[in-house]
Amino acid sequence: MDECLQILRALSGGEPVSFEVEFFSFRDALIVLAPSPPIPLVVGGRSQAAVRRAASLGDGWLGILVSPRRFASVVEQVSQQGTDAGRDPGSFEHALNVWRGFGTIRETARAPLAAGCRPSTRCHSSVKAGCSAFNVIPCASDDEMAVTAVGELRRLLTHAR
Repeated sequence: MDECLQILRALSGGEPVSFEVEFFSFRDALIVLAPSPPIPLVVGGRSQAAVRRAASLGDGWLGILVSPRRFASVVEQVSQQGTDAGRDPGSFEHALNVWRGFGTIRETARAPLAAGCRPSTRCHSSVKAGCSAFNVIPCASDDEMAVTAVGELRRLLTHAR
């Protein structure tokens, strides 16, 4: 994974790249019309290796199935390890992968999810813990409700900052 991240970072520059490493070997590879600005490399995972990669090779961390307290702890670890690696921790973007139920009443919103899920409270707490983006997986009775609900969640979280 470390090699993959190094290669992706090099390729995003839009210049020919050659690599001769343990798992990859190529010469003058090029992404034609490289994205500008480059696509952020946000590293997901719960392990210490993932935290290290996010700090040293990524542009942030993507948490999954973590409490706001654990999220804040990992954000701090990434920040400290990034600083130790000579990187600017202020440039990192930390995100959270969340499943959220949406419905016209609480019972229909909770039905597809585990009991006790409180979306707005949990998301708001994660924003306070350092989350700057969400990857929302909506669970709703239909696609239109899901899209509308995610838009409303975005509006609420934007105002909560």
